[in-house]
Amino acid sequence: MMTEEKCIYCGRSDRLCRRAHAIPACMGTFENQPALKNRVCQECDTEIGKCEGQLIKCGIEAILRIKARIKGRSGEDYSSVFARKHYGHGPTRLKMKFPYTGWEVLVEPTKDGENCKPLPQIVMIDSDGNCEQILIKDPMKLTAKELSSRIKKLKRHNWIKAWAVQLDDNAADHIFGLLKELGMYDSEEVVTNIRPMNGTIKLKASGEITYGREYFRAIAKIGFHYFLLHSKLFNGSEQEFEAIRQFIRYGEGDVRKFLAKGSSNLAHDTSGRDRPDFYAHVLRTDISCEQIAVFIQLFIGHDYKPNWHKVILSVKNHPVLLTSEEFGHYYRYLDPQNRVQYDGVIEKISVAQTIKMPKGNR
Repeated sequence: MMTEEKCIYCGRSDRLCRRAHAIPACMGTFENQPALKNRVCQECDTEIGKCEGQLIKCGIEAILRIKARIKGRSGEDYSSVFARKHYGHGPTRLKMKFPYTGWEVLVEPTKDGENCKPLPQIVMIDSDGNCEQILIKDPMKLTAKELSSRIKKLKRHNWIKAWAVQLDDNAADHIFGLLKELGMYDSEEVVTNIRPMNGTIKLKASGEITYGREYFRAIAKIGFHYFLLHSKLFNGSEQEFEAIRQFIRYGEGDVRKFLAKGSSNLAHDTSGRDRPDFYAHVLRTDISCEQIAVFIQLFIGHDYKPNWHKVILSVKNHPVLLTSEEFGHYYRYLDPQNRVQYDGVIEKISVAQTIKMPKGNR
């Protein structure tokens, strides 16, 4: 293990961060949360932080963060990333099937995190009942040329219907006029015009999110830093972690080489219950002679069971089984009404065939 303090990513020894957490600060504060000290420089920490922005604001975690009542470092409230660009990427795409039609629409979560509401859009429907969505930001300024260009970028071409969603009468009439101008429709009879929708779509409806590469780099960073926080044998600068470091810091390598996912239970209590009363994160190591890995399950809750991610840190034939490196922890959020200084607490869990949730979570 190195004695000189250097950044584990770039090797520089100046401007080291005093504290680098495994769970990002934007995911809340936890009592007695450990941190890596003087092992990541400020520049690397900033760049990795951009990936964490993708994780917490551009995926399903953006919704769950609202439901868990978590605010950012500066206490900022919810801001939509479903209708605008964020961290250099296009808007997050969350799709849900609209009741009765079976067609998918673009939605964003409401501020309470309990429901989702449709965004202003045109849903193009083909002869087989498949659909594609076109987000409409400023409908009255949309031209036939721009609309034609956006339609051509869609996957399918044999469109027979267009569905106006969350657009007022003037906006819908303007867009349907553009479609006629493009020669796509001969009469109003082939156009399904659904006026602004009232109500909301329940979050439990099926949804789909497209993730950027940075999302997976942030997941990998959580697993790597978590392992280093509790490891008795490694400090992160070892050669066998070179590949995962390059992936986290610079995005090099194939995502499938470093991450796998599954849906089985990572934790349950003695009664067999596998979900907490509120929300929590489960992290534990998976150690063998051939592999060092960390299982991560983020925002598991009473109403949501996420897939777990397995972050593969190193593939190497180790001479001995690293039993000292087997550990697990439960990052449990407190109910908002019981929070004083911290958003949650950290509890150690045993690593075995099954992991038991702490009794304090009941």
